[in-house]
Amino acid sequence: DGLAAMAAVRELAACRVLRPLLAFPKARLIATLNQRGIDWVEDPSNSNPKYARTALRHDLAERDIDTSEVGIATERFARARQVLETEAARWLARFAELDPCGFARIDRAAFIHAPEEIRLRVLARLSRCIGGGIYGPDIASVERLLIRLESGKGATLGGARFHPLTDGIGIFREARNLPGVQRLTTGLLKWDRRFLISVPQDRLAADPMTIHAWSPEMNDKWPKKSRPDWYRALPGMARAGLPHFESRGSIMAFRPGRVENNGVSARFAPTMALSGGGFSVA
Repeated sequence: DGLAAMAAVRELAACRVLRPLLAFPKARLIATLNQRGIDWVEDPSNSNPKYARTALRHDLAERDIDTSEVGIATERFARARQVLETEAARWLARFAELDPCGFARIDRAAFIHAPEEIRLRVLARLSRCIGGGIYGPDIASVERLLIRLESGKGATLGGARFHPLTDGIGIFREARNLPGVQRLTTGLLKWDRRFLISVPQDRLAADPMTIHAWSPEMNDKWPKKSRPDWYRALPGMARAGLPHFESRGSIMAFRPGRVENNGVSARFAPTMALSGGGFSVA
């Protein structure tokens, strides 16, 4: 994927990034700007030696190597990445179930019979989406996870726990490295990079609230008989990844996707979705 370079179009949660000048050499862009008297901004990371790409560019420049063949190879890798991402997204659309409460399940039989490269990409996508990560896990970690799942064992990756089920594999948020206690404020709050909490302007005036991650202490403090039916019906591991709220000593949870409790709502909206616009080469 890295050898495919940048996508010409990238879909993000808040915007669409367009890169229409990727095919133009940097020297040509600079000459055009100089000719028109237009200033520009250099990305400081492009000259930072801690990045491998910076060292490689410097080495190629020092050796005076023609990089035109590198560009051709990049285009080929990009075509391969586009196809593989499309196939992985198609597989997820058919065999994965994404729950509004922030966990997922995939069909075990379909997973076992899928091509290995698709299985690896599916696992990486699930890890980033359910675990709340921004960057995907390294390929070696995903390969080790696949080996454990093929042997019927569970494992964690990128903040997500993969747990074998009777006829599938469940993917849940790992019950660690969760956010600390926060005071709830009006407006929108992104919690754990996975849930978008919405609170109306006048909701907290007479009823201040705090937002908590699951903990054994909180579990003991919240009587089971006072928990809503939808919450009790969840798999135990799914509860750990939900935001919980406390008001005047009482614990509660708001069902994701529903507007309850005078308008407070929680919606599963991970920073990196299970599938997006896909890698673009045009």
